[in-house]
Amino acid sequence: MKNRACLILFIVVLFFIPDVVDSIAKAVAPYKFNIASWEFRHFWNEQKEPLDGNYCLGLDGELYDPSKAYLLAISEAEENMFLKYVLSETIRDSGFYNIFPPLSFSIESAPNLLVISPRHQILLEETRLLIPAINIAEILALEKDLEQLTGKSVLIVKLGGLALYPSIIDDDSNVITTLTTAAHEWIHHRLILTPLGRRYFGEQFMRELNENVAQLVGNELGLKAAARIPKCINNQFELTKRIDVTQHREFLGMIRTEVEIMLAGGLIDKAEKYMGQQRNNLAESGYSIRRLNQAYYAFHGMYGDDPVSSSGIYPRLQMMRNISPDLYSFLSLIGGVKKEEDFHILTNNY
Repeated sequence: MKNRACLILFIVVLFFIPDVVDSIAKAVAPYKFNIASWEFRHFWNEQKEPLDGNYCLGLDGELYDPSKAYLLAISEAEENMFLKYVLSETIRDSGFYNIFPPLSFSIESAPNLLVISPRHQILLEETRLLIPAINIAEILALEKDLEQLTGKSVLIVKLGGLALYPSIIDDDSNVITTLTTAAHEWIHHRLILTPLGRRYFGEQFMRELNENVAQLVGNELGLKAAARIPKCINNQFELTKRIDVTQHREFLGMIRTEVEIMLAGGLIDKAEKYMGQQRNNLAESGYSIRRLNQAYYAFHGMYGDDPVSSSGIYPRLQMMRNISPDLYSFLSLIGGVKKEEDFHILTNNY
């Protein structure tokens, strides 16, 4: 009961504050994701005991029961319980002897996120959660309306996960992505117990630092958890597409550098035309991005393991992690950061 009370307080403080009534709120009102309603339906759901099943991982990233005559994908309920078990065991092996807050996530269609950035610079200025069910025609119309209304760069993007409680993990993912995303969101839950996590909604740097920490630790936990699952017979991961994606993301990072030079020189229209041309070039090479603009870079740039990020936070965190005895020690140390100056002092002297 004590655990629940702490999390209820967190949800009330962060999410139940009424929205400021403004023009953007009115425009997105038909598509607003209702956190209070979602929590009411999910928060008190009984948490079943994790399932320690004998499953294997297939080429397509799905779980199978190898005891069957033919490989059959297991049920959604079995998968959810098993992944919670695997991830819980991995967290314990990483120095977290007590998993608090309790690991809890719901695999379902995740919300969309409205991202707004100024046109003259790449900056995550404002976000709004939107329902999962908004369709592409509505997305395009809403983006156009909001750009005309605000004069800013706008993007609506599908989220992979959201750190409510339980976390929402998008169901359009394979096992490895599900595990890394679930671990990422659990780290956000864990960070709420620290000064760093409680400053998530403060200045831009602290939000980026929170996301970079969650990404670094979440990736490590998720990949370690996936490695605990045996591969199905004759199973090998195909890495070709992953390599191609990495190359394209690196190219996107180079595009960002050019865009920032143009924006710094006041060449907004030229930068936007350049991004449109490069988006077309990427599409011709087989890498499709629906929209490439300032808002795109503002959102994806928060995650330091993505080449489109330019903050430099992630390499410093990697250095700290490499010389930390375990994830628990690393998170305990970085969790004490209260402001940007603390982070630079810590990483310079660690």
